Amino acid sequence: VGDEEEGIEGSKMRKKLGTRFPA
Repeated sequence: VGDEEEGIEGSKMRKKLGTRFPA
């Protein structure tokens, strides 16, 4: 649950942190 949410939120977070976290 929250696949799309994690994708969008993760995308923003990764972009903010410079893709430091795994998918």
